[in-house]
Amino acid sequence: MAKAFGATSTTEDLLSGIDLRGKRVLVTGVSAGLGVETARSLAAHAAKVIGTARDLAKAEAATAQIRKDAAANGGSFELVELDRVVGFTRPTFHWTIEKHGLARAGHQLWSADI
Repeated sequence: MAKAFGATSTTEDLLSGIDLRGKRVLVTGVSAGLGVETARSLAAHAAKVIGTARDLAKAEAATAQIRKDAAANGGSFELVELDRVVGFTRPTFHWTIEKHGLARAGHQLWSADI
């Protein structure tokens, strides 16, 4: 039977029992809020997370604990500039979680998506 999730579900509820070892995930907007929580949860479940944000200094501070905790859980976290991921090919990541609206910012990650 499938689990039911709702407004009070947490990221831990969603990922309970899921091992993301070997999965690479791009998460944008890791300078605050949902982006940080998404990156933290994925890394805690052994994913290799690449994070990016418009304000890298703010993101550096917001994700400091993620970097420390990720290795202990078998995951990893790397913060990179958005320009470094623009042009990556889709097979580079298993999933992309684009929190901050790249299209509105004038960026296009994969031309094949259009």
